[in-house]
Amino acid sequence: MYSSDVSPTFGDLLKQLRKRAGMSQSDLAAATGYSRSLVGALEQNQRLPDVETVAHTYVPALGLLEEPILATQLVAAAAAARGERLSPAFRPPSYHESTNITTEVAGQPRLPLPPTELIGRDDEVEQLCRRLLGHKGRLLTLVGPPGVGKTRLAQAVGARLQWIYRHGACFVPLAAVNQPELLASTLMTSLKLQEGSSKSPATRVIEYLRQKEMLLILDNFEQIVAAAPLVAELLEECGDLHLVATSRERLHLRAEQRHLVQPLTVEAAVDLFCARVVALNPGFVLTQSNRPTLAAICARLDHLPLAIELCAAQADLLTLEQLLAHLQEGPLNVLVDGAKDLPARQRTLRAAICHSYELLDEDERRLLR
Repeated sequence: MYSSDVSPTFGDLLKQLRKRAGMSQSDLAAATGYSRSLVGALEQNQRLPDVETVAHTYVPALGLLEEPILATQLVAAAAAARGERLSPAFRPPSYHESTNITTEVAGQPRLPLPPTELIGRDDEVEQLCRRLLGHKGRLLTLVGPPGVGKTRLAQAVGARLQWIYRHGACFVPLAAVNQPELLASTLMTSLKLQEGSSKSPATRVIEYLRQKEMLLILDNFEQIVAAAPLVAELLEECGDLHLVATSRERLHLRAEQRHLVQPLTVEAAVDLFCARVVALNPGFVLTQSNRPTLAAICARLDHLPLAIELCAAQADLLTLEQLLAHLQEGPLNVLVDGAKDLPARQRTLRAAICHSYELLDEDERRLLR
């Protein structure tokens, strides 16, 4: 990484690797569970690093689990800062350290396979994986408005990390659940636990997960946010359990990390629109002449993935110019006819907005009006 004959200090190398990972000092602090001031002091070589902490916390947080050379270089620099030498037997941690993962995961609930590729979120997926692996808080909530892509992002994180956890990952769909007291029984169904016990569903779930090293993805939690105390109990009772939740509001739990999911960048939005149009018309090509129109369409859609997908579905009926004109006149009338394998509330943008409105209490509705 460095071509100079002079070895970098630990602080210099840590700073370089942090920037390489696209993280601020605050990001790295959140990912490692330490303070921003400590990260700053380490980078300024004002604090001596703990070698074990660097190996098992900073290496995963910086995304170095599949880069043993850089991982070893960082740990060696930590040892050198303390006037020590790294043992020749040192082996950096990696994604593939867990033993018998394939055997353990066999028979466990699997994640659903998305029907299309995720576009424009690669860096975000990497960052979230690092946070979940390195942070002491075992709950990561992806927060954002309807249609911004929280579910797909959570699934991508789960797909990347499911082999890290000895018992895999489980996706728990909550879109059809609107009563907080049904969370425990929904978890039983997703985890494939048998009925017939005299114990409560919550007790059954806790007893099962207490023995597991697993990632749970709780999708659409905003509908049952009052069930957050059960999530807190799961985290307290099940020490090897990690959770990713998608919600339109945070869960307000002490173990919670929050990530605000933003709309796509202009480039990613255009790429997503083109990919969906090509699925309808393989002859469609992005050109310098149609790019400005595509960018204008995506801007009218606020770069929201759901809105882009709904709009692109009309591209076999309307030209790009016609689509833009309709969006300028009445966007909700264009963003319809979503795929049949989407939930009903995501088949039109109007339905997505109505669903969000229905989740508000009366005071919130009055304020919105």
